[in-house]
Order: sequence, then structure tokens, then C-alpha cells
Amino acid sequence: MKMLSVLAALILTIPFLVFNTSNIAHAEEVLGTGTGALLEGDLTDPEDDGDPEADKNYNAKFSASDEPGFGGGESAFNVFDNVLGPSNAKWC
Repeated sequence: MKMLSVLAALILTIPFLVFNTSNIAHAEEVLGTGTGALLEGDLTDPEDDGDPEADKNYNAKFSASDEPGFGGGESAFNVFDNVLGPSNAKWC
């Protein structure tokens, strides 16, 4: 009985997916590349003056049990440094 219910749900869902996707609009706009293309500072550092090596000037308190620091590459909270690129920059 459960298998029949699952099959019925699938059969009823397929036409809904096929016929209702024609009205979906897709759009994207590339604003640029690199750190200069970031629109604004994030909520943890809206002024973009955070020092990832000294853990200063952030509007947040960070704590971690796995990776304790900002510097040294591949640390847990480097995603908040507003820098695009490889290595210690997390938005790559």
C-alpha cells in the first residue's frame, strides 16, 4: 500500500513539474571579478577594516573548536575577510 502511495505521488507530481516550469525566468548579471567586485562589506566587517592576522576591528565575536585562527591559511573564519583569491582569501 505504501509503495502504491509513493507511485501515485510521483505520477501526480511529474505533470506539475513539466507544465509549470515554462514560466520561470532566468537571469544573471556579472558585476566583475576579484575583490573589487564585492558590493559591500559583510555584517561581520561592514567597514572592511578587519585585520585577519590580528583578529581586530570585526563587528563580531568569533570562537572555534576546530581551527582557532584567521592567519596561516585555510583557517575556519577567513571567509569573513572580504578578499577574493587563493590561499588565505576564502572567496575563490
